[in-house]
Amino acid sequence: MALPEMMSAWTEGLIKRREKADRFAEFVRELGQDTSMEDKTIGGATLKEQERESHIRRILLRRRRKFEHLREHIEDGSITSFVIVLAAERLPVLETIELHEQLQQANVAVECLIVNKRAPKNSGEFLNERHAQEEAHLQTLSSALPEIRRQDIFLQPQDVVGLSALGALASKL
Repeated sequence: MALPEMMSAWTEGLIKRREKADRFAEFVRELGQDTSMEDKTIGGATLKEQERESHIRRILLRRRRKFEHLREHIEDGSITSFVIVLAAERLPVLETIELHEQLQQANVAVECLIVNKRAPKNSGEFLNERHAQEEAHLQTLSSALPEIRRQDIFLQPQDVVGLSALGALASKL
């Protein structure tokens, strides 16, 4: 999520260095190089090199605008939101709480949480114990993120593969 900012900062640094080099070249030119030398070198760079550098600067500026546009879209909750999918286990719950905090700091909306492959209730001693343990972990999640809608998907007897299986699962939700 920090990539747009990181790339913008990196691009901004390159642009500033390029602008500094351009100012230095202008300074050298003002020191009195005669115009016959100008077609050979300016500030240690040929005109061809300067054109290439100018082209690179234009590319960097375009790239910076793209990153700014990406960030604007990611932060716009009316068009972008995240759905965090997790397992009902201790580590994924703690990671989800941390991820939510990071997304909040980045001004990114989290629409809901999907808890995948929950152990079904009343399915024998082993799964009942597993379900009780999941409930304890999910209580931690609910306490930390009470404002986020949560949908539990219970363990299915078979993998959910294909449109019909996905449709069947969706109808149970």
